[in-house]
Amino acid sequence: MESHGLDLSRLRGQGYDGAANMSGVYSGVQARLKQIQPLAVYVHCMAHNLNLALNDSCSGVSQVENFYDMLEKLYNCFRSIRRWAMLDQTAIKMQPITKVALKRVLTTRWSSRNDALLSLHFSYGTVMAVLTKLVLCPSDNVEKTVAAELKAFLENFSTVILIVFQCKVHNIIKPVSRLLQKEHQDISNASAMLNRAVNMMKALRCSVDKVHEDRGCECCRYLVCQYHFY
Repeated sequence: MESHGLDLSRLRGQGYDGAANMSGVYSGVQARLKQIQPLAVYVHCMAHNLNLALNDSCSGVSQVENFYDMLEKLYNCFRSIRRWAMLDQTAIKMQPITKVALKRVLTTRWSSRNDALLSLHFSYGTVMAVLTKLVLCPSDNVEKTVAAELKAFLENFSTVILIVFQCKVHNIIKPVSRLLQKEHQDISNASAMLNRAVNMMKALRCSVDKVHEDRGCECCRYLVCQYHFY
């Protein structure tokens, strides 16, 4: 900072995520800067705070937590080169213009949940077809057991409804999370965006029955069609 001619005596605010090396009260960057300038108030990054709040909300609902655990288990199942090749070959036969790229769920990044959700959303039929092959023609009992568990989970219609509902949640949260990370964002706009997101989430909570009835947007109807086709 000094090498760029910034006067630390005029510093009045600093913000980082929650990593200990940045936010630590004893030896973190914020603590070291406050030793130089006590008026430099530390504020936790809003975008990262949102990420933490969302992760906590997921871990507080067993069905949602289990849902994302299964998405991670699905990703791990197809980490095998042979099974991934089966997924690609099946995708070419079933939906030539869509490339299957299952994503993993990282608990430290909310956006990873969105990526994992969308990858399953648009390749549901392909994934189910490959899991069925693995159950019927297993190379070993462990593979058969894992494939059977994942297949049973995904073919449950409550799972499909949960995918639809989670897509709606992500459609509200993802734009806000991205905007909070903009370089020129200010606290007034950030507050307004978060309030809008909260109100939209409240409205969604009050319309769960409607979500079940119409299955959501065009993309979600595509998913439900895949389910019924399968």
